[in-house]
Amino acid sequence: MIRILFLFLFFPGFLFAVTPGKWSHLDKFVFGNSLNGPVREVVKNASGKVIYTANYDYDSNGKLIKESYLNEEGKPDGSTQFQYKDGKVVREELFNKENLLIETKTFRYNPKGSIDLIEVFDKEGKLLIKSNINSWEKEFARSGQTSWSESKEVETFSLIQDEKNPKLLTQNIYNEEKKQIASTKFEYDEKGNLLTRINTQGEQERKNQLNYDSNRRLISFTFHVKQNNKWELLKTHELFYK
Repeated sequence: MIRILFLFLFFPGFLFAVTPGKWSHLDKFVFGNSLNGPVREVVKNASGKVIYTANYDYDSNGKLIKESYLNEEGKPDGSTQFQYKDGKVVREELFNKENLLIETKTFRYNPKGSIDLIEVFDKEGKLLIKSNINSWEKEFARSGQTSWSESKEVETFSLIQDEKNPKLLTQNIYNEEKKQIASTKFEYDEKGNLLTRINTQGEQERKNQLNYDSNRRLISFTFHVKQNNKWELLKTHELFYK
């Protein structure tokens, strides 16, 4: 399933830009004000072979309501469905290829209309992960903490803007001992388009590079890992619009 595939192939974390260490180009069509995004996404490996496909459906208001996944053979491989209330997403459900619910995320909002709590549940309804968001910086969670029910681990995160380069944002993640364990750098162009995203965790470094058309629509992005001080291309994601 592409949603799970993204979570584990991109970077550690468990959700999207609203969560530390995560990013999804679809966030703005779920959490933001952008409407009617890409209708299809094709993932290719470094050799150019198609290894995954996703089709995206939108409601009459232009909000993303369903992602349908196809595996390497073009067979159905699950889906993600979104539920909204008053224009805001309140629930996200992940289904496997047998169309059985395997994971649920719920979103709570503060009086200002910003998400302040995200909870992740397994198929039995058991709480797995909880993320409290204290403040926001545009589309990013500026500060907060994430806790895991089973391990009892707690991580905090914060977002910092570079004083010398305002187009560069850094999101840092800390463990319970307040030791930094990961960071993600976001670099933008003059138009506000995200150009690169580099995640560092220990000795592992991963990068996304993004490309846009003349209408500022994201048309492709690549996923790289650093090996022997060189960036190695692993995957390319191509996006298609109506």
